[in-house]
Amino acid sequence: MKDYNTTGTVLFIVGCCLTVLSFFVGLLVSGSGIFALYLWIAGAVFGMLLIGISEIIQLLHRLVNAQRKGEGAVTDGERSTEESSV
Repeated sequence: MKDYNTTGTVLFIVGCCLTVLSFFVGLLVSGSGIFALYLWIAGAVFGMLLIGISEIIQLLHRLVNAQRKGEGAVTDGERSTEESSV
């Protein structure tokens, strides 16, 4: 099993690239002033949003791997035998 999730990794890279590229594009069009500020803010917000979603995907991936390995997780089979004994 992989320790990383491809989708989460791709979203993280895209989010970082979006944040950095929006900063440089904002510098290139800085002659219009307020438009560069909008680009910086929008790039930072959407870039961080993508990075946050990628972290959520990575955490969920780790939880699923931990559950599959049986690290303290109760599987459906164990849950049904516990309920039937009560």
